[in-house]
Amino acid sequence: MGKQLHIEIRNFNKSLNISSNGKGRWFDVKGNEIHELNGALDIDISCTPFTNSLPINRFEWDQNKSKNFKIVFISIPDMTYKEVKQSYTLIKDTIDSREFQYKSGIYETKIEVDINGLVIAYPGIFTRHF
Repeated sequence: MGKQLHIEIRNFNKSLNISSNGKGRWFDVKGNEIHELNGALDIDISCTPFTNSLPINRFEWDQNKSKNFKIVFISIPDMTYKEVKQSYTLIKDTIDSREFQYKSGIYETKIEVDINGLVIAYPGIFTRHF
């Protein structure tokens, strides 16, 4: 199953359109393959913690076992993209939330998600209030 990504920032007059075959091959708006993204299954958009839920929700997790991912990282507002490596390790699992150790390059933090895998807390970036 294919995936489509369309991001538009109207006040910057910028947009990005890329697609994937769902198996790690990515294409630009003209259908040209973006070879440097080959193997990446998920996206990570710099301005939102929501996309961290994508790899978290694709798997069953065992505590203290890391999973490594190739991710298409999209920088906002400049709309550039590149492949990055990220890892998640389930470090805490309670009845209503899970906590993951998250690493990408030299950056490392803890991310807390609710029972649906949606981010509750991403220190210094996001805290859900409801």
